[in-house]
This record gives sequence, C-alpha cells and structure tokens, in this order.
Amino acid sequence: MFHVRGNPGFTAARGFNPAGGAPGGDSSRGSDVVEEEVQQRTTVHQQMLLELAIAKRCRLHKLIRQRFTLALKIQQEDVAMVMTSRRKEISSRWEIQSQALVQAQEKKKQAKRRDSISRKIQSQDFSRSTREAVVDLNKLEQSS
Repeated sequence: MFHVRGNPGFTAARGFNPAGGAPGGDSSRGSDVVEEEVQQRTTVHQQMLLELAIAKRCRLHKLIRQRFTLALKIQQEDVAMVMTSRRKEISSRWEIQSQALVQAQEKKKQAKRRDSISRKIQSQDFSRSTREAVVDLNKLEQSS
C-alpha cells in the first residue's frame, strides 16, 4: 500500500505517471512535493532519534542515581556499624572502669576493716600488757 503523499509518481485524479511527478509536465512542482516529503520524513526520523537518545540518557541518569543512592546507603550502613562498635567499645571501657572502681572501693573498705580489727587487737594487747605491768608493779611494791 502506498500513501498518496509517499509515492511521488501517483496522482489520485489522473493515475500513475512513470516519470515521477504529476502528469501534465509540471515536474518542478512535483519535485518540490517530493523534497518536502523527504524533508518531513527526515524531520520525523530525526525527532524519533532525538526522543530515543533522550530516553537512553534518562535511563542512564536513572541508573546513575540508583548507583549513587546504593553507594550512599552502603556508606551510611558502614558509618552506623563503626559508630555502634565504638559505642560498644566505650561502654565496655566504662564497664571495666566502673568494675575497677567498685573493686577499688571494696579493697578500701576491706583495708579499713583490717585496720580497725588490727587496732582493736593492738589495743587489747596493749591493755593486757598494761594490766600485767600494773599487776607486776603491785607485786613488786608489795614485796619490797
């Protein structure tokens, strides 16, 4: 099937002219029509190519945006993991320090208890020795 405008040798009213153009010898008008038709087809073809190129570029830009989004997401996850591990490390340090502080406080309490017990024992020993000395002195005085 030929389109009337697409076939330069065909005229709807007069039939087919094998020389191309309209019957009756007006070939300049026919060549203008042919040239216009070729130009329209070229324009349509160029428009299609342009639309195709734009669509390809849009798809490419979409893929690039998706890649950057994915890279950003991965980077954010990495940062979150680093921050989490640092928090855990810091909290474990605090736990260790607090445990060490509790242990140091316990040691101080135990040392104070030992000191007080030791003082009691020493005071008891001293008081015994003092009593014994008084008794000894009394005995000495009585014997003299």
